[in-house]
Amino acid sequence: MKTCDVCGYENESNDKFCGNCGKNFGKINLNDLPEPSKRRLRGIGGFLYLIYWVTFLIITSIVLAILYFIFGFWAELLSFIITLFIIIGCLGQIFTALFDWYRENHELKKKRKLKKKVVVQDE
Repeated sequence: MKTCDVCGYENESNDKFCGNCGKNFGKINLNDLPEPSKRRLRGIGGFLYLIYWVTFLIITSIVLAILYFIFGFWAELLSFIITLFIIIGCLGQIFTALFDWYRENHELKKKRKLKKKVVVQDE
């Protein structure tokens, strides 16, 4: 059984129009629209991820210091390469965050447009 949002009349579940007021059930109801997916906060996972990378950077720095004392120039080259990888990784994180932000906003814009269409159709 479907209940009409306008008049409260009980209709059959396969009816396309309300038997009392004639409301079209084919139209989209705002309450039936799913909420746009929200980006989950990482919480403890994000903190552990940060700890992992800080530990990695500290260990890498210690290893580079030891290599510099032993090999000199090669350690500088190695540190440059590692720094380059870190910068590429950071840029990857930034682009991922920007892409997620764009996708979220795109979903919200779709929902707003759909909401405007429903309001215009109901009038």
